[in-house]
Amino acid sequence: MTVEDRGIPSDPPVPSRRGILRALLALPATALVWGGVPGPAGWAAAAAPSKGYATRYTIVPFLNSNDGVVNVYQSDDATDFRLLQATAYTPPSNRIRDASVFKHTNGYYYLTYTTHTWQDVSTTIGFARSSDRVNWTFLYDYTTSTFAKDATYIARTGTAAGSVRFESYNYPGYYLRHYHYQLRVDPTDGTDQFRQDSSFTPVTAWA
Repeated sequence: MTVEDRGIPSDPPVPSRRGILRALLALPATALVWGGVPGPAGWAAAAAPSKGYATRYTIVPFLNSNDGVVNVYQSDDATDFRLLQATAYTPPSNRIRDASVFKHTNGYYYLTYTTHTWQDVSTTIGFARSSDRVNWTFLYDYTTSTFAKDATYIARTGTAAGSVRFESYNYPGYYLRHYHYQLRVDPTDGTDQFRQDSSFTPVTAWA
């Protein structure tokens, strides 16, 4: 995940659950590995981040041997990752699956994750917070049946061969798209640019 490090406030308030969920919709698109961006003439290299911004990628995978903890890795180029902290976070209960990390405007890092496997019935997601990505504090488990529907997307045909678009299940006509190095959910405006920005091509996973 691409973040810009700035000063950390001494004791910021914990954002509301709704505020954190809204912030998830503004995750930088560089949290993904981009081989290029589809355009009218084919594939073009993604633009570099704005001048003056420090680029750092962070991933928080759970372990195959233990889905109750996550490690933190970082990279300067989204290719070579090095371990920042082993067993960085363990929730007080349940599992930790499909973890994501983002930096809030208050300067803190937030970890969000599903609390059960895909085989289990679950309506909760967990949240934790850190000032340095090394030491994490559990915040709460968020329980809602609406979230499960909000987090569900319908695969549609994309603009490039083999690509797909993701339409919101709860909000028809809204699509997951990248815009200025962010992942957003926006209503379609019917333009070719929007269709290109909301088309994604599956690639082979790292592991």
